[in-house]
Amino acid sequence: MRRPPAARQEDLLPAPTIENRNSYDEIDLKELGDEALVTYIQYDGIAVGDKIRIYWRGATAEGSALETVGTEIEVEEPEFDPAKQRLRVHIANHYLSQADQGYAFYHYERVSGTPASSLRTFSFIGVRPHRMEHMPVAQAVESHALHIDPDALGSSGVMFVAPPYAAMRAGDTVTLVLRGYKANGALDKEYAYRLEVEEDRVGHSLAWLVPKGPFNFIKKGHAEVHYEIAFSHHNEGVDGPVQTYRIDAIPADPALLPAVDIVGYTGGPLDPERFPDGLTVQVPPYPALNTADWTLLHVNDEPGAAALRADLTTLATGVQGVHLDAQVLKGAKQLTLGYQVAREGLGLAGQLLDIEVLQPRTFLPVLVLDGETEPPEPNMWLAAEQATAGATVVVPDPDLRAGERLQLVWQGRSQAGQYEQTLVEGSVPPYRFTVPPTAVAANMEATESATAKRFPVFFRLLRDNLPPLESPLVQLRVLPLARTRYPTIQCDEASGTTLSLAAVPSAGATLRLPAWAFMAIGQRLNVVYRGVKKNGSALVELLRSEFASEEEVRNREVVVKLDKGILGEQKLGGNFLLDVKVNFENTGQDDTWFDFPGLDLTLNP
Repeated sequence: MRRPPAARQEDLLPAPTIENRNSYDEIDLKELGDEALVTYIQYDGIAVGDKIRIYWRGATAEGSALETVGTEIEVEEPEFDPAKQRLRVHIANHYLSQADQGYAFYHYERVSGTPASSLRTFSFIGVRPHRMEHMPVAQAVESHALHIDPDALGSSGVMFVAPPYAAMRAGDTVTLVLRGYKANGALDKEYAYRLEVEEDRVGHSLAWLVPKGPFNFIKKGHAEVHYEIAFSHHNEGVDGPVQTYRIDAIPADPALLPAVDIVGYTGGPLDPERFPDGLTVQVPPYPALNTADWTLLHVNDEPGAAALRADLTTLATGVQGVHLDAQVLKGAKQLTLGYQVAREGLGLAGQLLDIEVLQPRTFLPVLVLDGETEPPEPNMWLAAEQATAGATVVVPDPDLRAGERLQLVWQGRSQAGQYEQTLVEGSVPPYRFTVPPTAVAANMEATESATAKRFPVFFRLLRDNLPPLESPLVQLRVLPLARTRYPTIQCDEASGTTLSLAAVPSAGATLRLPAWAFMAIGQRLNVVYRGVKKNGSALVELLRSEFASEEEVRNREVVVKLDKGILGEQKLGGNFLLDVKVNFENTGQDDTWFDFPGLDLTLNP
């Protein structure tokens, strides 16, 4: 008897999907535990009442065939999701556990309606500790158990770090790609963060800072993250694997991994004189350790200061270690060591090891003149009203030594709010620094009680060929100016609180805004018209959204034209408001805008 012809590829139904299969086509039995394997079947036209026969054929690592699943099922709720048009199918756990380190083929046939067979899904059963080489994943420093909690993030966002790669050269471009998905699985947006490798960063971990904003939009959803390497010396690039992060509260289970150990350290303050050759740091083993796992060691403010790749000796001994040069202790009052381990589908963080480092000198915090202390000391607040001409910072005498230079660091949130000044070697006390008004304005809080933009002010001792020493931080808040301290925009053609349309020339009305406190080149100024159309609906027009120019700052005045056509749409006898606000930061969506008093006018014929 002749056999029927084989089905063509295009005639086959889609293969069943197994969502918890990793990028190596492996089903992690440890992760599965005693649960059944959840799979999904989805094809065009799937509907309640369809009859399907599923086939699961497994084999051991040696290739011996195992018990086969061949069960007919009917498409029905609740296993069928009519919104997603897919059927959930469970494969009993024992069909997988008996195939540990083996493999399985999985497909189905539609036996009702027009019979058809599906493509096969091939899976390795169990994670293989010895597998083909892959690039390491990008790790999120603020994550654990592949969860990122947007509500727990600071204003800076999430730092993603990837180990250095062997072919790294200056001029390479490495782009972090983040695809955010909402809770319903729909794509929200794709983000790309480009990093160019500089000469002094060759051989160091790669780091990208992703702002907090993208994560706020996908709460309860997930993010798929990978990086793409474009070589400066080779045409073909290399992509890192995708790591998926849940955007939700970090679970209590699994717990954080144990903190790292320092060989020879028994607790309490650390005396650098006992470690003249540096520190040997050991990362404790963890149950899920596999070859090719990557461990990133974070040292103080440097994420990925060391990168360790597990090999067969790591599996045999559980030992991973790295040597930190003695320089890491010089000038440090605190040593913070943290780490993370990751591979595709796994991402765990270790507890922080936070150690006080003994130093022969004790530095006092800086003093911000006209500021007031607030708990916990030495935190301070400074009213911007007291610093419209700049802020004065006094540095207590740090007993400068030969080769040392004193540097003030005003480390505001945005670039506009940051300022550093370094004195020449040989300078003598008293040490007084004047911070420019622009660096004060950019750090003003939105309200007097807000703390979101609190920032450190401190001094450094710069030393040739040695890391700098730093004073204790004064976490400073800058209280905003009162709204009444900003000028009110004026209209040349207005008379009192009214504007006659007939008095407005064809070129439009002229609006003038005098100089405001802290005015400087590059500050974005928005002017918005808010009125009422003749039909009663809102009339809103953006008249200006530009940076203050050199000429405007020199003239101490901003001139804006109000198009007569806009006034022609305004309801006669109705009021309109000229709304003005300024941005002293000009960095991004987290910037603080400050409102000026508005000008409220009535439009008459």
